[in-house]
Amino acid sequence: MKFFRFIWGSPPCQKFVSVNLKRKTNHPNLISKTRKLLSYSKKPYVLENVRNAPIRRDLVLCGTMFNLGVFRHRYFEISGFACQQPKHFKHRGRLGDGKYFQNFGLNQFFLYVQPSSYHNFNIKNLLSDNFQSLKYPANLTKNSPLFIKYLIPSHNPNKHYSDSIKSNTLIREYCSFFIKKVYQIFHIDHNLSNDGWELNSNQFKNYLQKILFDPNFTMHILNNRTFSFENLNPPNFYGPKSNEYQDFFDLYNKKPTDIKTFLGTSKTNVVNKILNLFKKDLIFPFIKLKNLNLIERMYFIIPNIKPEFHNLIRKIFNYFNFGFIYEIEGKYFIEGFPNEIQFENGLFIKFCLPEFEMNQFLNLFDLLFEYLKIEDYVILMDLINGDNLVKKIIKDFSYKNHNPLSNLEWDNQTKVWKRLKKKEDTLKH
Repeated sequence: MKFFRFIWGSPPCQKFVSVNLKRKTNHPNLISKTRKLLSYSKKPYVLENVRNAPIRRDLVLCGTMFNLGVFRHRYFEISGFACQQPKHFKHRGRLGDGKYFQNFGLNQFFLYVQPSSYHNFNIKNLLSDNFQSLKYPANLTKNSPLFIKYLIPSHNPNKHYSDSIKSNTLIREYCSFFIKKVYQIFHIDHNLSNDGWELNSNQFKNYLQKILFDPNFTMHILNNRTFSFENLNPPNFYGPKSNEYQDFFDLYNKKPTDIKTFLGTSKTNVVNKILNLFKKDLIFPFIKLKNLNLIERMYFIIPNIKPEFHNLIRKIFNYFNFGFIYEIEGKYFIEGFPNEIQFENGLFIKFCLPEFEMNQFLNLFDLLFEYLKIEDYVILMDLINGDNLVKKIIKDFSYKNHNPLSNLEWDNQTKVWKRLKKKEDTLKH
């Protein structure tokens, strides 16, 4: 090694990757031996490895720093020279996501609705000027549910839509809500092997039984990233005359903005707007998981659940690898109820899953909710993008020309947003 001016060491990492930590593996730990050799050389060196490896963290690199579309943190122990730590972006949110709408006095509002029949039912009436997206089951029947997302003023997020659907006699059930808090779940501690995903219903059943009935059962729960949205009317949000709002308006898209498509191009104006909002914590990078074969989506809406069950539900759903648990507030109605019910402690759960035994898992969820005496809930599967359905309903509709932000008006007296008042409350294009 005397002929080298600098030495790089990357011993095998299999011993320390998360998927192997809880398994009895025979992978060698060569960190200390590699460090000893590097130190013996008396040369400047770098020792690199993964998160759980026993090395100093003199430098941390992340995929977000290089527009790679992954996190893949790597840690570096450095000896013999100094190295500056690059800025490490926080992995949270995306352009205008969730609570970041609140920085501009806005909020996202969700509507699940199931008509008794689509005969004489006008879907167009649900697609107001402030609608963002629509999803529906791939196997569309005469009474399939719809799941719609809106962008509305944050000071009164429920009233308009609840009033409009409450009087519709063709609706069998509905649930309208906004989000108060989000827990993100992301780990690879289990359900994954060298051969791929292993999401097994019998293993989940055993896990459920231990969580519910074994007081001695302990489990390691990673610290879920948590975002609180409960301040629905922040006192110092950016109004329509602010430069921040103007940049946000120009950048708005119903889909996340792919920042790397603008870097290195002539669109410096767009890049500058993104950077300006990012520096003020008004938008954040968001990494979309790809190539993990998470092809299934499962949604749960539990409108009225005892607050003491929230932590239990989080423990149960930590069994799965990637998803979100939302604490929600809103209203719901089921045919046969004398009135709609207002709730403050509901849950909305969304998970991305590999191909799995759907029916067996659905049976276990039904048994779980029966045991917890949760009577009102909805499980949605196979929801698809409703863009084509919207285009059939609204003639000449184009998402490119549809911006919910342009369908709001500012009240100078009260300093809040209001929906534009129109004779026909249908989609503008």
